[in-house]
Amino acid sequence: MPPFGADNTGLCGTWPDAPWLTDAEIATVGAWVEHRMPRGAPSPIRDAPQAPPRFEADRDHLVTVEAGVPFTPELGERAYRCFVVEPRLAKATAITGLTVSSEPAAAVRQAALYELGNGAALRRAQQLDAADPGPGWSCYGAPAVAGAGVKLLASWSHNTPVQRLPAGTGVPLARETPLVLQLRYDLIASAPGIPVRARMLLATGDVARPAHFVALRPAPFALAPAQTQARVRASWTADRATTLWGLVPRMHTLGRVLDLERTRAGGDRQCLAHFGHWDVYDQQLFRGAAPVALAPGDRVTLTCEFTTTSRQTEIEMGEAPDDEQCLAHLYLVDAP
Repeated sequence: MPPFGADNTGLCGTWPDAPWLTDAEIATVGAWVEHRMPRGAPSPIRDAPQAPPRFEADRDHLVTVEAGVPFTPELGERAYRCFVVEPRLAKATAITGLTVSSEPAAAVRQAALYELGNGAALRRAQQLDAADPGPGWSCYGAPAVAGAGVKLLASWSHNTPVQRLPAGTGVPLARETPLVLQLRYDLIASAPGIPVRARMLLATGDVARPAHFVALRPAPFALAPAQTQARVRASWTADRATTLWGLVPRMHTLGRVLDLERTRAGGDRQCLAHFGHWDVYDQQLFRGAAPVALAPGDRVTLTCEFTTTSRQTEIEMGEAPDDEQCLAHLYLVDAP
């Protein structure tokens, strides 16, 4: 099956972008194998498979976000790059979908867009850019621009080439707020020494229900080395009626399992998401097939499991390649 991190069995939510076979399709293949794989009757030529839905310029009000200069990725820290971008919009709007393109094609494996909501955050980003040779700066995890003014706006991976946000919802995008575009390059698709020009294409427009991300993460932690299973948890409690439409999960290379669970005031529990075979490239917005209503007092718990047998020293929470993370950005829409 194509790569897709979230469990789509229905035990912990379902995801409309999951490239999973249905139970009926699996049964058909199983029956065919059990009958020694007989050759079927020739069928008439069918139309070519439908391409993924694209954005329409007149309907989606497309906005291009790009660094403006190509970058040559390499092994190590130069495989991840952040750029300050300042798109000029005619008016405030909302992000309703996104995709990423590059030359060479498929040279970007993941991308994220962050808002720099105040002058201090912008100055810090500019300092990082100036201190790092070449355009942009190295950023393995988050953009390394700390502060309350920095927030996630969009998260994409090539597992879902064209991403639509849940219908009627969107993340507000201010008219002139500076942004950080974070790119993770695919070093197989982008041959060594070849500059990559990449751009994020945003579908924008008015939405009935503005959405926002809430970062759910534990307090700073440290993991002991040589452990087959190390577990970290964090919880967030809803203080008003809101709706969970999806999440952006994140761990680094030692992560193995990531779970999200809701606990109601009476003790009832519901598994919301399960990533049982974590891959560091599973970072994107996973939108649920059905929204999950959260009442005031509902607790959402994030659990991350790691295997640290490959390390000889303690692993700290952080954004460097040798650090670890336990994080889920919850895509929330407040009740009207």
